[in-house]
Amino acid sequence: MNKPKETLIASALVAAALITMPYTATGQTIYGGSKLISQSDLLKIQVWQGGGVLDLWNVFSHTAGDGLTSEDFHNAVQLDGPTITVISVVAASGLSAQLVGGYNPYAWNTSQTYNVTNDDSMRTAYLFNLTQSFVQQQALSSVANNYGRLQTYNNVNYGPTFGGGHDLMVDGSLNSGYAVPFSYISTGLTNITGSMGSISLIFDTIEVFALSDPNAKFSVPGGGGATNSRSGSGGPTQMDPGAVYGSVPEPTSVVAAAIGLCTIGVPLTIRRRLKQPKG
Repeated sequence: MNKPKETLIASALVAAALITMPYTATGQTIYGGSKLISQSDLLKIQVWQGGGVLDLWNVFSHTAGDGLTSEDFHNAVQLDGPTITVISVVAASGLSAQLVGGYNPYAWNTSQTYNVTNDDSMRTAYLFNLTQSFVQQQALSSVANNYGRLQTYNNVNYGPTFGGGHDLMVDGSLNSGYAVPFSYISTGLTNITGSMGSISLIFDTIEVFALSDPNAKFSVPGGGGATNSRSGSGGPTQMDPGAVYGSVPEPTSVVAAAIGLCTIGVPLTIRRRLKQPKG
């Protein structure tokens, strides 16, 4: 039985709309784009963040030679709440090029102090290695010396710096630093690059992402025990919709969905015609 002309036209329009409409298969988007994070990297971060929707806003980008310093970093991220930092480590003797970074659940600031998290429930920061696909969690109070309480170090003369060792340190030039296993749990005293003990690092690119719209500012954590300044991932408000990097669906899945909707018109048309009285 042939479908009426109007049904064919409607089905074709629906199919065309499905193929061209914006689509995010896994609920993850980077506003402002990224030079460092691939789609597979974004999926890893999404899992480490506990799954669910993950929207990131690129609030700071530095590439070696651009003249930016730690002061520029702090000016850009101050009061931006929870952030994810991704750093491109340059290959050196005995060290391969790799992407490392960390999640700071609280706002960066310039207090020249550690962000001290005395309660285990507040120790939700972690370091990660995207190249080698592993995470180092902030150590709990049961670990010897309780060094895990030293979550981040906040100083205008430092870039994004984690732990008391420091586990991941970025100097004022944003071009170098080091890694020492101290406040974040590691296996066999390995640092975030996977090598043993302390290691000096050279950085090529640093990107910092907020987990919610940076157009809304929040308070800096006060005192030794930080209070969460911002959490979750809000929807975009004033960001440029044209500057978006997000996941792309498998083409076959979209086409299949479109074909499925087209074929729905067949049984619907048949039932409608069966109900029509004879002339």
